[in-house]
Amino acid sequence: MLLEEAGWVDTNGDGCRDKDGEELVLRFVTNQRALRLAVAPVLQQQMAQVGACLDLFNYTSDQFFGTYAEGGITATGQFDIAEWSTNPDFPDPNVRQWRCGEIATDENPAGINDQQVCDERLEELLDAQTVTVDPTARAEIFHEIDRIIQEELYWLGVFSDPDNWATNPRVLNARISGVGQNAFWNAYEWDIAG
Repeated sequence: MLLEEAGWVDTNGDGCRDKDGEELVLRFVTNQRALRLAVAPVLQQQMAQVGACLDLFNYTSDQFFGTYAEGGITATGQFDIAEWSTNPDFPDPNVRQWRCGEIATDENPAGINDQQVCDERLEELLDAQTVTVDPTARAEIFHEIDRIIQEELYWLGVFSDPDNWATNPRVLNARISGVGQNAFWNAYEWDIAG
């Protein structure tokens, strides 16, 4: 097993592996959305099967998603594992939130990299996509970005959380389409019949 090879063994029989006197206890945080509260104990049980203990914390959304200045849980990095949902930006998939310079700090309290990830390979690829005009080449860059994020487990999609939109037939000219596209992108053209 990889953990044993890395020196993590349960020396005191409490169910949590330890190494050099440190227990393998991870801090799992989320907000109070019912689905996330249901996922947390399942993950805790799965982690326990390999000897990794998971302390569960759930916060109100204003605490969980609070800003750095407000002591927000994700903005200040008070987690080992965090669960929340997000949708990709359109047309480019959330490029700012993976920037090293977007990790919130005292000097940059408005940073939006709540993952707290700084990976120079991502930085180089994100720089490259900003100056790449060819759509095929840009897609290749984003595929490599995606590969790194998945391979390093910086982010892991657990389930799809689609938005469903419906409009009354009285609403004219509404064109809701595209994953990640703002549903109100052409609201200036909307009208109400009769």
